[in-house]
Amino acid sequence: MPCQNNCNEFTCQTCDTERAYYPEGETGELLLHAKVYHLAQKYSVAELAGLARKKFTVACARFWGSDAFAIAAEHVYAAPGQDQALRMVIINMLMAHRDLAIKEDVKAFLLGRPSLMLQLFHAQQ
Repeated sequence: MPCQNNCNEFTCQTCDTERAYYPEGETGELLLHAKVYHLAQKYSVAELAGLARKKFTVACARFWGSDAFAIAAEHVYAAPGQDQALRMVIINMLMAHRDLAIKEDVKAFLLGRPSLMLQLFHAQQ
Protein backbone atom coordinates (compact mmCIF):
# COMPACT_ATOMS: atom_id res chain seq x y z
CA MET A 1 0.00 0.00 0.00
CA PRO A 2 1.50 3.38 -0.97
CA CYS A 3 2.17 5.85 1.79
CA GLN A 4 0.34 8.75 0.12
CA ASN A 5 3.03 11.17 1.31
CA ASN A 6 2.24 10.60 4.98
CA CYS A 7 5.75 11.62 6.10
CA ASN A 8 6.71 13.32 9.34
CA GLU A 9 10.25 14.59 10.07
CA PHE A 10 11.74 12.66 7.12
CA THR A 11 10.14 9.42 8.28
CA CYS A 12 7.17 7.83 6.59
CA GLN A 13 5.04 6.01 9.14
CA THR A 14 3.74 3.59 6.48
CA CYS A 15 6.98 2.85 4.65
CA ASP A 16 9.11 2.88 7.79
CA THR A 17 7.17 0.11 9.49
CA GLU A 18 7.12 -1.96 6.32
CA ARG A 19 10.84 -1.62 5.74
CA ALA A 20 12.00 -1.55 9.38
CA TYR A 21 15.24 0.28 8.56
CA TYR A 22 16.23 -2.07 5.78
CA PRO A 23 16.86 -5.30 7.73
CA GLU A 24 17.66 -7.07 4.46
CA GLY A 25 19.75 -4.12 3.27
CA GLU A 26 23.16 -3.98 1.75
CA THR A 27 26.54 -3.07 3.18
CA GLY A 28 26.59 0.14 1.14
CA GLU A 29 24.06 1.56 3.58
CA LEU A 30 26.86 2.16 6.06
CA LEU A 31 28.51 4.76 3.85
CA LEU A 32 25.21 6.13 2.56
CA HIS A 33 23.84 6.88 6.03
CA ALA A 34 27.16 8.38 7.13
CA LYS A 35 27.14 10.72 4.13
CA VAL A 36 23.51 11.70 4.67
CA TYR A 37 24.27 12.41 8.34
CA HIS A 38 27.18 14.69 7.50
CA LEU A 39 25.19 16.57 4.86
CA ALA A 40 22.31 17.01 7.31
CA GLN A 41 24.74 18.36 9.90
CA LYS A 42 26.30 20.71 7.36
CA TYR A 43 22.93 22.16 6.39
CA SER A 44 21.49 22.09 9.94
CA VAL A 45 18.67 19.63 9.25
CA ALA A 46 18.46 18.11 12.73
CA GLU A 47 15.62 15.67 12.06
CA LEU A 48 17.38 14.21 9.03
CA ALA A 49 20.66 13.97 10.94
CA GLY A 50 18.90 12.09 13.73
CA LEU A 51 17.29 9.66 11.32
CA ALA A 52 20.59 9.09 9.46
CA ARG A 53 22.37 8.47 12.80
CA LYS A 54 19.72 5.94 13.78
CA LYS A 55 19.95 4.16 10.43
CA PHE A 56 23.77 4.22 10.56
CA THR A 57 23.67 2.61 14.00
CA VAL A 58 21.32 -0.13 12.79
CA ALA A 59 23.44 -0.71 9.68
CA CYS A 60 26.62 -0.94 11.80
CA ALA A 61 24.99 -3.50 14.07
CA ARG A 62 24.08 -5.57 11.03
CA PHE A 63 27.18 -5.14 8.85
CA TRP A 64 30.02 -4.66 11.35
CA GLY A 65 31.83 -7.71 9.95
CA SER A 66 31.72 -6.57 6.32
CA ASP A 67 34.47 -4.83 4.37
CA ALA A 68 32.17 -1.79 4.15
CA PHE A 69 32.60 -1.14 7.89
CA ALA A 70 36.19 0.09 7.49
CA ILE A 71 35.20 2.24 4.52
CA ALA A 72 32.37 3.86 6.49
CA ALA A 73 34.63 4.30 9.54
CA GLU A 74 37.21 6.03 7.37
CA HIS A 75 34.54 8.40 6.05
CA VAL A 76 33.24 9.15 9.54
CA TYR A 77 36.70 10.01 10.85
CA ALA A 78 37.72 11.96 7.74
CA ALA A 79 34.64 14.20 7.89
CA PRO A 80 35.33 17.76 9.00
CA GLY A 81 34.04 19.05 12.30
CA GLN A 82 34.03 17.82 15.85
CA ASP A 83 30.72 15.96 15.87
CA GLN A 84 31.11 12.72 17.84
CA ALA A 85 27.78 10.95 17.23
CA LEU A 86 28.86 8.60 14.43
CA ARG A 87 32.35 8.27 15.88
CA MET A 88 30.82 6.90 19.07
CA VAL A 89 28.92 4.31 17.00
CA ILE A 90 32.22 3.23 15.41
CA ILE A 91 33.94 3.10 18.81
CA ASN A 92 31.10 1.06 20.31
CA MET A 93 31.29 -1.43 17.42
CA LEU A 94 35.06 -1.74 17.79
CA MET A 95 34.71 -2.32 21.53
CA ALA A 96 31.89 -4.83 21.12
CA HIS A 97 33.66 -6.73 18.34
CA ARG A 98 37.34 -6.66 19.23
CA ASP A 99 38.07 -9.29 16.58
CA LEU A 100 37.55 -6.54 13.99
CA ALA A 101 41.06 -5.30 14.79
CA ILE A 102 42.61 -8.33 13.08
CA LYS A 103 40.95 -7.54 9.74
CA GLU A 104 43.49 -5.88 7.46
CA ASP A 105 41.22 -3.00 6.41
CA VAL A 106 40.23 -2.20 10.00
CA LYS A 107 43.83 -2.55 11.14
CA ALA A 108 44.92 -0.03 8.50
CA PHE A 109 42.14 2.32 9.61
CA LEU A 110 43.22 2.06 13.26
CA LEU A 111 46.93 2.45 12.54
CA GLY A 112 46.17 5.80 10.95
CA ARG A 113 44.47 6.97 14.15
CA PRO A 114 46.73 6.54 17.19
CA SER A 115 44.42 8.63 19.39
CA LEU A 116 41.52 6.28 18.62
CA MET A 117 43.68 3.25 19.41
CA LEU A 118 44.64 4.84 22.72
CA GLN A 119 40.99 5.59 23.48
CA LEU A 120 40.07 1.95 22.78
CA PHE A 121 42.98 0.74 24.91
CA HIS A 122 41.87 2.83 27.88
CA ALA A 123 38.26 1.73 27.46
CA GLN A 124 39.39 -1.89 27.64
CA GLN A 125 40.80 -1.46 31.15
